[in-house]
Amino acid sequence: FGERVSEPLFDALLPELLRLLPRSSLLDAAKHLGAHLGAAALACPQRALDAGMPAFFAALLQPATASKSEALRALSQNELVWLIQLLAQFVRPAGKAMLPYLPKLTAIADLAAAHEELPVARAAYKLRRRMLQGLLAVYPADLRSLPPQAWADARVREQHWACWGWMPQRRRKDGVAGAMQMHWHVPSGEEVEAAAALVESVLSRGETAPA
Repeated sequence: FGERVSEPLFDALLPELLRLLPRSSLLDAAKHLGAHLGAAALACPQRALDAGMPAFFAALLQPATASKSEALRALSQNELVWLIQLLAQFVRPAGKAMLPYLPKLTAIADLAAAHEELPVARAAYKLRRRMLQGLLAVYPADLRSLPPQAWADARVREQHWACWGWMPQRRRKDGVAGAMQMHWHVPSGEEVEAAAALVESVLSRGETAPA
């Protein structure tokens, strides 16, 4: 999903995925829905997060007021774990698109880590790991079956299904003709700084915690 569809179809399908977030009947399908959300974030990180983060934040967080600080919503343990696990899979391939949302992501992780239910706290640790992976890991940012140069052609994107099954030309002696075209996520300086700040914040709280 995501990388092999046109932009209009992507924009139409992503809201349908996000509509599944409050579906308590799907609590045992977190890996499956999370895989689709992660694929969407890998395909179009900024567009996916801009559409998806408000839905996650609204589902998980009670807004701060003059008398109360930001808090997790009064959801069941299973619902909190479901949402936080989905969020972790969503941000894992997001890279720098995650940066504007780090304050609220960090707040969710911190609140969940302090939750009295151990499964919720474990989900928070997973969210932190996925945030760090998304910021720091080097990974292929393009898993389409077509070379990036071909996908950049608007005519190809409009009829992408006509190219499914495409294979590069082969030579008898040295295999695939030409060098592979790959796009990679390589951490930027801003991403490294954000990851360092996240780690420092967690470690500093651990150092000041009572024995």
